[in-house]
Amino acid sequence: MTFRSWLVARLEEFEPADLSAGRLRAARAAALETALPALAEALHTSLSRIDFVRVGQRYALKAMQMTKGGRSPDLKAIERAMSNDAEALASGRRRRGPARRVDPDDQRRAVIRAAWDVWLIRVVILPRFWPERRGRQVHLPGGEAEYKRIIAQRYAASRHDAAKLAQLAWSEYRKAGLAQAWTCDCIRYNTVTC
Repeated sequence: MTFRSWLVARLEEFEPADLSAGRLRAARAAALETALPALAEALHTSLSRIDFVRVGQRYALKAMQMTKGGRSPDLKAIERAMSNDAEALASGRRRRGPARRVDPDDQRRAVIRAAWDVWLIRVVILPRFWPERRGRQVHLPGGEAEYKRIIAQRYAASRHDAAKLAQLAWSEYRKAGLAQAWTCDCIRYNTVTC
């Protein structure tokens, strides 16, 4: 129980459940504050290369294709259709379901965040204390059930059912390939070098 509470506290340091800036994220933001002018200049340079007239024409063309019965679709529908077209172009086949980049609902966001919490525990938090295991995922004794208990404890105060959220998060963690893929996503937390 104490170890579980300790892990939940470490997760809160990275990313609090209430979505506020955690202690580590706030420190990182303060460190980036000095680099802000150079970042703004680089962003301005990148944005100045975009041909917004052409982007507007693509939106207008897609809106015209989607217009039915004199009614014009809303901006989200146009963006979803453009996302489907881009995905079809990349994969060579048309997608039948919803676009991958559609904004998820509240429950889905919580599940995705909880799945990332499992990844954070296994890849970022625990390897800090076992340097010989760095670069690999560390498994907790108790396996899946222990991770579910940690996630349930972390989200117990949320408006979602904590036990169901923990089950869905573990499923998402396995399904999304986070369990197998050791990618450079660790850069997101600037803690482990790839």
